[in-house]
Amino acid sequence: TRVPERAVQMALAGHGRQVSSLLTPVAWMFVIAALLIALDSAAGVGVLVLLQRGIDSGVAAGDMSTIGICALLALCLVAIGWCCYALQTIFAARAAESVQHTVRLRSFSHLLRLSLPWHEKHIDSRLTRMTVDVDSLARFLQNGLASAATSIVTMVAIAAAMFWLDPILALTALSAVPVVMLATWIYRRLSSPAYAQARLEIGKVNSTLQEKVSGMRVVQSHGQQQQEAARLRALSDNFRATRVRAQKYLAVYFPFLTFCTEAAYAAVLLIGASRVAGGEMTPGILAAFFLLLGQFYGPVQQLSGIVDSWQQATASGKHINALLATEDTENIEPSSITPGTGALRLEALTFRYPEKTQPVLDKLSLTIPPGTVVAVVGRSGAGKSTLIKLLAGLYSPGSGQIRVGERLIDAASLSDYRRQTGLVTQDVALFSGDIAENIRYPRPNSSDTEVESAARRAGLFETVQHLPLGFRTPVNNGGTDLSAGQRQLIALARAHLAQAHILLLDEATARIDRSAEERLMTSLTRVTHTEKRIALIVAHRLTTARRCDVIVVIDKGCIAEYGSHEQLIATHGLYARLWRDSIGQTRDTQGEVIG
Repeated sequence: TRVPERAVQMALAGHGRQVSSLLTPVAWMFVIAALLIALDSAAGVGVLVLLQRGIDSGVAAGDMSTIGICALLALCLVAIGWCCYALQTIFAARAAESVQHTVRLRSFSHLLRLSLPWHEKHIDSRLTRMTVDVDSLARFLQNGLASAATSIVTMVAIAAAMFWLDPILALTALSAVPVVMLATWIYRRLSSPAYAQARLEIGKVNSTLQEKVSGMRVVQSHGQQQQEAARLRALSDNFRATRVRAQKYLAVYFPFLTFCTEAAYAAVLLIGASRVAGGEMTPGILAAFFLLLGQFYGPVQQLSGIVDSWQQATASGKHINALLATEDTENIEPSSITPGTGALRLEALTFRYPEKTQPVLDKLSLTIPPGTVVAVVGRSGAGKSTLIKLLAGLYSPGSGQIRVGERLIDAASLSDYRRQTGLVTQDVALFSGDIAENIRYPRPNSSDTEVESAARRAGLFETVQHLPLGFRTPVNNGGTDLSAGQRQLIALARAHLAQAHILLLDEATARIDRSAEERLMTSLTRVTHTEKRIALIVAHRLTTARRCDVIVVIDKGCIAEYGSHEQLIATHGLYARLWRDSIGQTRDTQGEVIG
């Protein structure tokens, strides 16, 4: 479905914080659909009026010409109603699909602008908001909204026809309406909290499913299948219990509506028959009333049934509105400011996670000149990965500054600064496509020659050449058909292709063998030195750190030691102890293998 350009621009530009504002570009479609609904309802009522005339003026008088005219006119009205129904369905569907597309686009665009801490905090609800909530809202707009409009217009038209035929009998037929409205109000008050809670519970279920399916290797390798099944069962039971509570209200509500409808039929039969017997009303009017009454309370019950989908759509709309109302923290548009390309300077960086009382990094200062390969080492939890996240622009420091050359990174857009950095982590994210497309991700227009050059720098080229399809080898399901080492080398090649001034490796060599790591480090050092770049490596192996120009030892959020491998060994400090421990572990491992 083609989406109006204004709607797409609104979604991407971030205009309109509420879902309701995204209806504006397609409002004319809903207006046309409403007019067609009115014509369809009027045609349906007209058929019943012609039926009354045919009975009273044709059947009672034996006038076949009147019966024929009424039948012909009724056939024309049926054809008009059919055309109106078909057209309103098309317009309503186009409008709903356009809104669904715009809301999904707007939601995803907004998700791209939110900070990494927000994503880590709301991992349970992101998938639900992008799938279940958007689909629920679209279904209501396409089906529920049109049905509601049809029901309301039909009820108004039928009520008008009833009062035109016989006001007394009309009051009798509509006497159950106030009771139905009161029952609907009570039902909404009771069921609304249940539907809202159900939306939260299904978000937890979806998140758990996604997490455990993606981590199936870990689940099976540790024999946790039964435990995970029990955990999902508990979450699903909570969702089921919430939905059952809402359905209990529904189970009382709909039978009560049926009772009201049947009571109205009985009242019309009692009063109408007595009025016909007394000569106060014709048989045709009574027959028309029974047909009108059937068409009136049908929409009443249909409208009441729409309350269920309306409740779900309302809860979904609130969740989407809450997402769109979250303050943007990212600027994804390129700016006119040119980022710096000189030394990387960290000035009194301090960072604390919101749920922690102690800072992870405490007034950390460091200057790294261009052409330097730096290893960052330390015990687990010392703050190494947090430092990399700050340097990658994924987190913002609580205090302190980061400069590249003479320019603060806050002076440029965050997007521009990130284009200066290439981040490679231990857990690599690959996307559907082939190997070349994944390497080309930061620069989609790169040539095949540039892709191959980046692969050579990462030590990936020879590995890819041995694959049957080479760089056209498909990457599916996040690259699960590739080895962990191959995935990391692809990510490294991607970072090289980006031509980043600052290359950040967070234990990125942990899953590749030592020979591949040595080739990679040789290439990385050569590129960093010759092209005056900066490389920071959180080293999994201290033998990797030994090959670097400078080693930074972090302990308790501060720089404990700084220097080359030889200098730090000579001081007999923390690094020297870590080195002795790593050498001992290496020898133990080798002994086990040999033995």
